[in-house]
Amino acid sequence: MPTDIHKSDALFRFEMTRASLNALTSMISATMSQGDGLDAIAMGVYNLLSDQCDELQTIENAFREDFRRIRQGLEAVQELPGAEYYEQTMALVAKLMSEGKTLTQIEALTKLSKSTIVEFIDDMPDSMKEQAIAESKKADPRELRKDFIASKVNDGVDAGAIANALNLKRETVEKVIRQLKASTDSSAISNSSSDQRSAHG
Repeated sequence: MPTDIHKSDALFRFEMTRASLNALTSMISATMSQGDGLDAIAMGVYNLLSDQCDELQTIENAFREDFRRIRQGLEAVQELPGAEYYEQTMALVAKLMSEGKTLTQIEALTKLSKSTIVEFIDDMPDSMKEQAIAESKKADPRELRKDFIASKVNDGVDAGAIANALNLKRETVEKVIRQLKASTDSSAISNSSSDQRSAHG
């Protein structure tokens, strides 16, 4: 009995036909072996029909293997991200492009490989791509780099890792981090002074 294919399918009927032929082979052979000098012929008939049944078994096994591979392929396709994921990722790549992010920066932010990012860019509608490029030209690369470094520092990322992601020297990243900290400290002092003046007022 088949274990991996539903009983109502064609392969089940194929198997039942083969089993019936096997039974018929045994019946004919047994009948002809009951004397009357037909023993030799019975052996020949049995071997002839048995060979055909063996061939059918081989064909059935091949069909089952093909069906197994097809089913695995269908399951793999079902696990692929859908159209919604594709559109959202493309929109994200376009947004990062419009912010002036480099290919390396987009790779670090999205965890996509550079080749995959390029594929998304190539597949973008012309209007989306042109808008992203136009907006990226308005962005200040230094400010964008500073924002990226600030974001990664807040996430606890090491300066060396940030430098690798941006293809910069570690010293350059550390300099920007010092500037960010100094700016943060100045803002904190300014806010504290304002609060004190408000309290005295």
